[in-house]
Amino acid sequence: MEGGTVQTSRTRKVYADIMQTTKAQSVFEIGFNQGKSTELFLENGARVHSVDIDRKCKEAMEKLDITFEIKSSSLCKAEDYEKFDLVFIDGGHTVSNLRNDLIFASKMKAPFILVDDYNRRSFPLIVDVVNSMVKYTIPYRIAEKYSYDATDGENIMVLLEKV
Repeated sequence: MEGGTVQTSRTRKVYADIMQTTKAQSVFEIGFNQGKSTELFLENGARVHSVDIDRKCKEAMEKLDITFEIKSSSLCKAEDYEKFDLVFIDGGHTVSNLRNDLIFASKMKAPFILVDDYNRRSFPLIVDVVNSMVKYTIPYRIAEKYSYDATDGENIMVLLEKV
């Protein structure tokens, strides 16, 4: 089970560092959940477009100054979303969902992809899938890893940079 982002000063600093490193002004978010990450992107001045399959997210999404769609990222066409600086992947945590989201993000041509839950404790296969995709499938490299506070303890995100 996935823990949620806790908006501590440490976590806020991590998101600020990510936004400063990437110089991202626009974020395409796959997986809204409770919107805690969304709020942190907004706090850092980013424009956010979020996609989530869970209709229960709609009410929370409507409260934020974002654009959003209630649908699967697998139904999105990359050419319709090529204007984003950063793609944040925190959607389905299966191997096939993550592979599809990474390929989709790569086709969007965003300079950066940020993958959440890059830790072996909660989702052991995410690390393997990301590492394999970077090595063999998508034109990105691992640029940085970030640890932040989550409801189930420390969590890790990995930043991928287009090569």
